[in-house]
Amino acid sequence: MPSDLTSTQDRRVARDILAELVPDMYGMVTGAVAMARSNADGDSGRDKIKAALAGARYDLIKEKTLQKATLDRVKDAKFMLDAYKDALGRFKSKKDDLKKAQADAMVHSEELLAANDKLRKEVEGLKATKARKNDATRAVNARRIALEDNLRLKHGEILKLKQNVRGLRRELGVRSNKYGWAESR
Repeated sequence: MPSDLTSTQDRRVARDILAELVPDMYGMVTGAVAMARSNADGDSGRDKIKAALAGARYDLIKEKTLQKATLDRVKDAKFMLDAYKDALGRFKSKKDDLKKAQADAMVHSEELLAANDKLRKEVEGLKATKARKNDATRAVNARRIALEDNLRLKHGEILKLKQNVRGLRRELGVRSNKYGWAESR
């Protein structure tokens, strides 16, 4: 019976696959939140953030499903490889049985090669997706920084206007009571 990813090499392969996939999910969530915050305005901003988080959660579930399917394929490939090794060990002494085991091994080898090729293509696709997400995140961050700078400038202008209004009130002798009504001195 094959082991369930217990050897050091098996754990290393699984860790490498997960290391490729997990940063994508983190980038997806942070990118969605940053994009929603950059577009946020008042109460509708909260709705945009909630919608972005819901979309990111959906993408995370989809990525986790892909990860599980990838790990299942790795386990299946390992199981097929273990079955091939067991068959070779059992039938080594019998020539006819060995030939049968070799024929089975050839079929398994072709399946393993096909599975390996498919996994390689999926990893390349994930890398391309990661590059696109990184580009989008950089663009969103640049937009956020520009908006924050603009907000700081507007805040400074508002403070100057408040100071000008206070100065004009002092010059005109107008003051406000606690209800906000203007009274003259």
